[in-house]
Amino acid sequence: MRHLFHNLISDDSSNQHGSRAVILALSLATCAFGATHLSAQQPAQAPVVRLVEGPVVGVQEGALRIFRGIPYVAAPTGERRWRPPQPIAPWTAPRAAREFGPICPQTDAIAKAYGAALQPTSEDCLTLNVWTTAEAADAKRPVMVFLHGGSLTHGTGREIIYDGASFAARGVVLVTFNYRLGALGFLAHPALSAESPRGVSGNYGLLDQIALLQWVQRNIAAFGGDPRNVTIFGESAGAYSVGYHLVSPLSAGLFQKAIMESGSPFRAIAPLRTTLDTLRSAERVGAAWVASLGVTDSSRVLATLRAMPADSILARSAKASMGTFPEAVDGWVFPEHPAVAMARGRHVAVPIMIGSNADEGTLLATPPVSNRRGLDSLMQVLYGARADSLRPLYPRPLWNGVTRAYRSLWTDEVFGVTARATARAMVQRGAPAYRYYYTRVGRGLTGMVIGAFHASELPFVFGIRGQSNRIWGTTPYDEALTEAMNGAWARFAATGNPNGGTLPLWPAYEAATDSYFEFGPTLRAGTGLRTAQFNALDGVLSWRVTAFEQAIGRVSAGER
Repeated sequence: MRHLFHNLISDDSSNQHGSRAVILALSLATCAFGATHLSAQQPAQAPVVRLVEGPVVGVQEGALRIFRGIPYVAAPTGERRWRPPQPIAPWTAPRAAREFGPICPQTDAIAKAYGAALQPTSEDCLTLNVWTTAEAADAKRPVMVFLHGGSLTHGTGREIIYDGASFAARGVVLVTFNYRLGALGFLAHPALSAESPRGVSGNYGLLDQIALLQWVQRNIAAFGGDPRNVTIFGESAGAYSVGYHLVSPLSAGLFQKAIMESGSPFRAIAPLRTTLDTLRSAERVGAAWVASLGVTDSSRVLATLRAMPADSILARSAKASMGTFPEAVDGWVFPEHPAVAMARGRHVAVPIMIGSNADEGTLLATPPVSNRRGLDSLMQVLYGARADSLRPLYPRPLWNGVTRAYRSLWTDEVFGVTARATARAMVQRGAPAYRYYYTRVGRGLTGMVIGAFHASELPFVFGIRGQSNRIWGTTPYDEALTEAMNGAWARFAATGNPNGGTLPLWPAYEAATDSYFEFGPTLRAGTGLRTAQFNALDGVLSWRVTAFEQAIGRVSAGER
């Protein structure tokens, strides 16, 4: 607990989105707990599934069949580093799929924060895991593919709170996986673009995600899944990755439904990002990072970079404060910025579930100011003339007032209003949207300090019973909440509608009533969720989308 509360109360004086705090909190719910599967049972008979690429042998635990560490593309090593994913060579002999594969290279900052060791890492990390109770290849069960969070710099699909047993018991075929992260997953550079047949670079981690969805189309029927009934879902960075697939033409037809937990294609649009999201701008960020490594021979830049050990790349990224690289609007993965595409209705129309937690900002946002006057000045810089209408909506109580007001504002702006905007955008295209709000707070000091914090819904979504209370704490209603959330997610995957079981009626979203469903001490439908705050912030969001669209247009025109 000492490690936890040191991070909760320390003053991170970084910028308004606090990249270090973001990385910590996005991985909070996973990295402290290792990756041991919940059950220690040994299989009586090993199940074999024949993939397009070759046969794999998993483990049997009662009715549950688990397949771990299946490679879905070739290892992105050597000359394949910083290239789009390549097909894996087929095999004929049965391949063991009993153990999780290594996680993708990332720093050990999160593990150290919780006194834990980082799981084994390797660039040969592009593997997936499947949980199923289907025995027949033609069972046509709904498929759920989970995209892990971690700020696109940390995380893995093998974590204990992503265990798929509860979903499988509900008739879902559940898939988790790894994708490339940080510099290895998102570096754009002029030399990389020059060697590409399309003249682009970056977005490799997102291309990995697309390759995984293509693998699902080829192979999931062998596990009893229906490739025509695929739901992609993710939390935080995984959620805005899901949002990216809503607008990328490369993802079209690879899924039929989507769930976004604490993230959306709007991400956190801010003026400081307007020069970071075209291909050439992403290349400039990458070129500056490469220069910081001391690589000066332009004729050998790629050979030098590809010869560097992954650990060295990560260490130098951290030293240069370049852990996060921008996703590139490259005309291929993204014809335009995802936020602009969503706002203008240029996205696929599929059923979605989307929502956020009541206290996202407690772990993600620390104000870069310490007093009321400083906060007023900061709001003036961020919101201009809109600041005056926002201030009364975020009062500053006597105890810790500036921090509490800032975190509430930050939570609403980054996660709350963007979830509502995404739901509205989907409904306008004629597809149903189900909006939720998560308010569960664990008993004790942890709950008092961090509330319904970022990622705290994950154990309940995955139906992980008896999880450690080191972070989550406990409440008398946890069993009911677990049943409600895991059941709703599974029903949505099956039918596009989360209703059923013992869940009170959850109405589809309507802008006129501003409807939502609360998962917390009570399970209930409501209307008018923080409407005054969200209406005010919706004007900020619209203003920023327009400014973003115009800025990228100017940058792109200059680059042409």
